[in-house]
Amino acid sequence: MIWLVGLGLFGSAFCLFWGQLLVGKLLLPLWGGSPLVWNTCLAFFQVTLLLGYLWADRLGRGLHPRMGVLIQGILLLMGLRLLPFQFGLCLQPEGAWPPLALLADLALGAGVPLFLLSATAPLLQRGLAARKGAEQQGLRDPYFLYVASNAGSLAGLLGYPLLLEPRLSLAGQTHLWTGSYALVAALVLLSGVGLLASAAQSTVGDPDPGSLAVSWGERWRWAGLAFLPAGLLVAVTTLLTTDVAAVPLLWAIPLGIYLLTFMLAFGGIHPRKWMLGTTALLACGAVGAQVLGWVRPGFLLLLHLVTFGLVSWGCHSQLACRRPPVEQLTQFYLWLALGGSFCL
Repeated sequence: MIWLVGLGLFGSAFCLFWGQLLVGKLLLPLWGGSPLVWNTCLAFFQVTLLLGYLWADRLGRGLHPRMGVLIQGILLLMGLRLLPFQFGLCLQPEGAWPPLALLADLALGAGVPLFLLSATAPLLQRGLAARKGAEQQGLRDPYFLYVASNAGSLAGLLGYPLLLEPRLSLAGQTHLWTGSYALVAALVLLSGVGLLASAAQSTVGDPDPGSLAVSWGERWRWAGLAFLPAGLLVAVTTLLTTDVAAVPLLWAIPLGIYLLTFMLAFGGIHPRKWMLGTTALLACGAVGAQVLGWVRPGFLLLLHLVTFGLVSWGCHSQLACRRPPVEQLTQFYLWLALGGSFCL
């Protein structure tokens, strides 16, 4: 069962990142490639992720976690009726603000499938931990599966521009994505059926709400620890695209580092204390060198990327160490998404 859930996590994250890049490609003939279009798309994707985690939290709290996975699989299959992506259905009214028209086009053309994919990872992890026998198998702490999710995101980020886009037409990419989405929906549905069939009752039981309550201060710490790397991601990406070149493959470098630090932290690999102290020195050195112009742009960029990677690793490691009990898993991911959305 853990392999089936792991494949569902990897596949949903892969399709989500791949879908975001594909949507940007499909929008080029209609809206162009201006920074306003790209920034609007980023805002839309972040809001979609936040809404997906909110839905996962509500669904996970309102029903038994394993039933939530089954319902999510059914909804994913129903989402096939809205595929393949179709844009240009929303006509821009005369005098309308372009970002609003673009948001409407994104919501109508791709909003529901991307929203459903966003909610899949928290629901699968929560459902697996609620399975009977999970505690005996060491699955009562399913956060290590977040590594599979981020690995899927990294594969989608790098695989699309390096392998898929150069070899397939735009129509072929769209049809292949639709088929991949259908495969993910089938994996999630099979996971839901398997989780329900694994046992009649869950070993999670009904925990004492008082013993599992999370303070508002701790929730805001989660959001703050998620906000800092996300904000630095935006800053480093802006530096990269302004000082080097506005090339999509270069944009993928800081995002790839960001995802890799998530994988290290939730995989149990944490930075040593001396690394965190070195980070402060590197940050001061990067800022000072840029102000004074002492070093070449290439070395300065490397300094920024190393500093960004260490800061992200430290923050994500703190998040991994502060992860709550599994009963609060969906809420934990919701606050991480909320912190990431603050940087927009």
